Amino acid sequence: MAPKRTLAPPFVKAPAVAAAAAPAPDRERKTPDGLPVVELKNRRGQLHPWIFRRMLRGTREDLEPGTLVEARDRQGRFAGRGVYNPNSEIALRILSEDPKALIGAAWVDAKIEEALRLRHDVLKLPKRTDAYRVVHSEGDGLSGLVVDRLGDVLVLEIHCAGMHRMLPWVQEAL
Repeated sequence: MAPKRTLAPPFVKAPAVAAAAAPAPDRERKTPDGLPVVELKNRRGQLHPWIFRRMLRGTREDLEPGTLVEARDRQGRFAGRGVYNPNSEIALRILSEDPKALIGAAWVDAKIEEALRLRHDVLKLPKRTDAYRVVHSEGDGLSGLVVDRLGDVLVLEIHCAGMHRMLPWVQEAL
């Protein structure tokens, strides 16, 4: 018969054994253009833009939710640029896999323009309806942002701190 297991009450902190397993990332590391670096535990093997907290080599509690960062794999190779939130299970949302991408107002404007071209020029949605999705989050490279057109009204849904910080750029582009 197995010994009876007892669980500690939720308010009791477990010993910090797991934290010692992986050394904390260098908090002062920044890219040449000043972006903080977030380190992945392994090589990025998928194309989906979500990086869960458990996939990171330590958390960056020193960074504000929504901070623009550069992600690097265990060997220090570039893995992408995106927005980081130490408080979310989806800790990093990759926005670009181009190491030269300068994510800012012009970048957001280009992404929204690309989404509009698809809906207008390829799908020809405005000719068929006045209600359609203008920006579809990850599908349009703007993880955490959904924009719907309902007649003359645009409805924005923001699903992450990074997009909230980019809201002025999004509004300007729309």
